[in-house]
Amino acid sequence: MAAFGEWARISRGAFSPSNVREEWQGEDEDDPVIISFEMGGRTHRVEGKNLGDYFDLEILAQLDELIRPSGIQFAAHDTGDQTAYFVCLTDEERKAILKGRGVKFDW
Repeated sequence: MAAFGEWARISRGAFSPSNVREEWQGEDEDDPVIISFEMGGRTHRVEGKNLGDYFDLEILAQLDELIRPSGIQFAAHDTGDQTAYFVCLTDEERKAILKGRGVKFDW
């Protein structure tokens, strides 16, 4: 899954999956997709919905739980449209960007 590689690159080492596999449970919208991967010597599984041309971003919330001990979390910048712009930040960095530049992130 290409998105996992991209998220790993922005995570500053907090998210480092390998052997990523997708298991599609059906072709209908809302049919689940299960993504399994190895990280930290363990196999992990996250589940999302088949949203057609869109990616189920609830998967990021599940990944955040895995990387929480690092102090880094995925954050989405609200662009006001369907564009998804993500970064990985500490809470202190998020607050500093909000205060200094007024940029809000979904946390």
